[in-house]
Amino acid sequence: MWIAYDRSNFIFTLLLAELLVCSKFKKRSFFWLRLACGGALLLVLSFFWTTGGEGMLGIASGAFKFLGLFLLSFALLLFCCKCDVWSILFAAAAGYCIQHIAYQAHSVVGILAGDLPQWGQAAALAACCAAAYAALYFLFVRKLKYRDGGVYINNMVMLWMAAIIIVIAVFVSFYGAVYSIDAGSGVLLAVVCLFSIFSCLLAIMCLKALNAAKEGEYEREVLQQMLYQAKLQYDISKDNIDIINIKCHDLKHKILSLKGNVDTDELDKISTAVDIYDRSFDTGNKALDVVLTEKSLLCRGKGIRLTCMLDGSVLQSWRPGDIYSFFGNALDNAVNSVSELPEEKRSVSITQARRGGLVSIRMENYYTGEIRFEDGLPVTSGDRRYHGFGMKSIRMVAESYGCDVRAETADDVFRLTLLVAQ
Repeated sequence: MWIAYDRSNFIFTLLLAELLVCSKFKKRSFFWLRLACGGALLLVLSFFWTTGGEGMLGIASGAFKFLGLFLLSFALLLFCCKCDVWSILFAAAAGYCIQHIAYQAHSVVGILAGDLPQWGQAAALAACCAAAYAALYFLFVRKLKYRDGGVYINNMVMLWMAAIIIVIAVFVSFYGAVYSIDAGSGVLLAVVCLFSIFSCLLAIMCLKALNAAKEGEYEREVLQQMLYQAKLQYDISKDNIDIINIKCHDLKHKILSLKGNVDTDELDKISTAVDIYDRSFDTGNKALDVVLTEKSLLCRGKGIRLTCMLDGSVLQSWRPGDIYSFFGNALDNAVNSVSELPEEKRSVSITQARRGGLVSIRMENYYTGEIRFEDGLPVTSGDRRYHGFGMKSIRMVAESYGCDVRAETADDVFRLTLLVAQ
């Protein structure tokens, strides 16, 4: 019984660690059946795969057994998960690091505790795995950016570097363990184990860094695309508003010419309807006027009061598309926040103030519920994989002009402040 445990605990703990990393991967059909069959096959193989030989040959055969089982676990993940091969390699490498850290920590415990009975060794391994897996889940796995069924990776060189670190850690731990045991030095064995732990932690840091870098690259691409779309939308909105204003202006003249010949009440109703569209802002900034006019029509349709006391000349250095993107996103967020509130709270205000060499533009609106902040920005309540770019776009636009954006809440009021240096 103990022999079976001793020969199979590696593959069991490895698969458990790998599943921890790829828990959010897109699964193939009959995932659990695939995993059970493949895992059982690997457990049997690990039991019958024996190593032997003297000196370096014996060390190498032992190391190659574990690396071979690692490659087979990688193949099993490919068989069970429906995502790209690089995501699978990422999960396999991270899982191996987590397992190796737990196993080396177990070895250190064994050195400190002395000769443990077989059940004590099993309990120590289980405790070390539980502690290491839980710690690395919160410090590493939970912070990974998953997308499109896998993880994002942008640097294959760093991925291979992490793999090389793992291989080195495995061979050093095997050679160091055998040498230390032969020399009868528990201190040296503990040093080897700690070296292996730090090597795997270094590999995990590499894996985390390349995942975070790719996520940042993805966000930049999305934000750049959003800005490009905002520029296109600005051009379309500007032309549409100009056409509507011209037509409404002509209609008002037609209405005046019909007075005395058509029922006055009917003409007044038509004139009022035309006035809804013949209202535009004059802030001194054409792009700002376009976005405010467009959003005021949206607010009117939703019964929202939009007030604006703003001198657009402070934003003359901004590109029209950036102005449209910044205020369009900010107003869309405000409109969405107040659209379901009672009528007395269905309002959005934009004010401006000057303090020394700074001009502050503040947008305020009521909100309901709880707003959580992360890195100074409100966190979206929707699917965070695909939403939440609006506020990031707002910050990116402001920072590109050396401006600062601050978001805060107080007394059920959300405030977004843009600080412009003059």
